[in-house]
Amino acid sequence: AMRRFEMLAGHCKRRGVARGEAAAYHMLGMIAQERLGLAAAERWYGKSLAIQEKHGNEYGAACTYHQLGRIAEERRDLMAAEQWYRQSLALWEKHGNEHGVASAYHQLGGIAEEQRDFETAEHYYQKVLLVREKLGDEYSSAVTCYQLGVIAEKQRNFVAAERKYRQALAIWKKYNDEHNMTLAYNGLGIIALEQQDFAVAEQWCLKALAILEKHGDENSAARIYHQLGIIARKRLYFTAAEQWHHNSLAIKEKYGDSCGAAKTYHELGIVAQELRN
Repeated sequence: AMRRFEMLAGHCKRRGVARGEAAAYHMLGMIAQERLGLAAAERWYGKSLAIQEKHGNEYGAACTYHQLGRIAEERRDLMAAEQWYRQSLALWEKHGNEHGVASAYHQLGGIAEEQRDFETAEHYYQKVLLVREKLGDEYSSAVTCYQLGVIAEKQRNFVAAERKYRQALAIWKKYNDEHNMTLAYNGLGIIALEQQDFAVAEQWCLKALAILEKHGDENSAARIYHQLGIIARKRLYFTAAEQWHHNSLAIKEKYGDSCGAAKTYHELGIVAQELRN
């Protein structure tokens, strides 16, 4: 793909087709971003943006601003990310691109959430829902419902969180999106765990795990194993808790997830303490 887009960029440059050259550079940036080469992606986007701004291609510039925001977010430079998204939003609003507006609002909501400014995050996510409902984009609205559930959960408003998770789950079930269904199942499991309803928490987590194991998603399965270990410990099933945590630990160590492994070691320590070992 990179070779072909580089050929396209050269072809357009030689013939003075600025819009095509900028589009090719943008795609090269997206490819670099997928391969986790953030510095290379940023360089390609910069080349694209210089042409777009020079020729007044505001639609193309808005797309590139948005992607530069994604790069800044991956680097945890939330201030820069917010600035890029706001630039993108201004152009989408100017040109009446409501899909673009919804995307920018969603990213701004995510930044506010990262900063634990839940009121602002909820404000942006509600704006996303309004746009997507207006466009009849039911599928995309599920992600926003889920994020609103996460915010409610973080604020310990479990009734609101459960309602939003169930809304998202209903849509994902309708479209048979099993990957995202596991997110809702896990969220519902966490709520049940927080409310000390351990049997229900286990049921939700096992539903998520069945899908993840079916699709061979080991990293996500490791998080569910960890959750099931905590549930088993809370129910005083210490042998089961230990087994769940060892399952989780094996995957985390396999993929070099040292932070996740540390959390599982901690849980294994608590189990050993409960067993007076």
